Amino acid sequence: MKIYYASTFLIAFAMLTLATFASRNTILSEQSRKNSVAACLLIGLGAMMECVGFALNGADPAWRIPHMIVKFVELSVTPFIPVLIAHAFMQNKARKVIFAVLGIHSLLQLSSMHFGFLFYVDAANVYHHGSAYFIYYIVLFLTTLYWLYAVLKYGSKWQNNNSYTLIMIMILVLVATVVQAIDNEIRVVWLGLGAGLALFYIYYCNVALNNDPLTLLLNRHAFEAKVQSKAKHYGILFFDINNFKTINDTYGHAYGDSCLKTIGELLRAVYGEYGYCYRIGGDEFCVIAEEKQRVFNIEELNAKFTRILKNQKESDPRCPSVAVGYAF
Repeated sequence: MKIYYASTFLIAFAMLTLATFASRNTILSEQSRKNSVAACLLIGLGAMMECVGFALNGADPAWRIPHMIVKFVELSVTPFIPVLIAHAFMQNKARKVIFAVLGIHSLLQLSSMHFGFLFYVDAANVYHHGSAYFIYYIVLFLTTLYWLYAVLKYGSKWQNNNSYTLIMIMILVLVATVVQAIDNEIRVVWLGLGAGLALFYIYYCNVALNNDPLTLLLNRHAFEAKVQSKAKHYGILFFDINNFKTINDTYGHAYGDSCLKTIGELLRAVYGEYGYCYRIGGDEFCVIAEEKQRVFNIEELNAKFTRILKNQKESDPRCPSVAVGYAF
């Protein structure tokens, strides 16, 4: 039992530390910081509540009411955690509906303190699952799937999103939940949630470090790292927007940003299948084509890019032209 108490303390302290990091991380948006901090604190709180509940289980019946409150807090906050993590990295119009459902679940847990259909603490101060306890597992499972959906959708915005890494993180969380559901003596849910959040936090910071938030392309840092890691031949294309300074001066920086986003979208649409697309400067872009995919005809791709850009310019005469150069 000493190991369990010690590990609970370590989980709670680790989550407090991660919350401190997240609150001061300038890479994260304000939304990501707030939700990440809240998720960390709830994981720490939930782990401590489970530990206190374990210590109170079977203790003097005078502690029955505090025991019930502790279990209510633990079971109520758990489903909020996957949702908070999901919302840290994805805007969702159904946010209010989702939190309303979680609120209803919390009310059910609260009413169960009296009626005992989800959980109950008997007169001897021993904790039991109620006949409808499966509702808790269903809600937790669905919110975890929602977390998976959110992180995969977030990852799909970026190139080289490493979806398999995200799936491995989610498997870790699900396995921890299933293991404890099968054998409640193996208390690993909070360890799984804490590890999953920490790993996803690392993933998010890595994505933010290597991507340009305006165009959703990889940035210069990622470009230089890719070039330095190359040991074989590869194709490389450079793109430069013509007279971009004039566009900014004439139509404003907001329109200039819109042009950058458009060029980024066109690059991914034309060249994304064959390699990685980068924004390496203010109006400079690059594509690195993998050698294993050199079966394509680069002239045909360039012609396709020019044609699509021409169509864009017909719909918006202000849209700039782009100079293209390449070599292997």
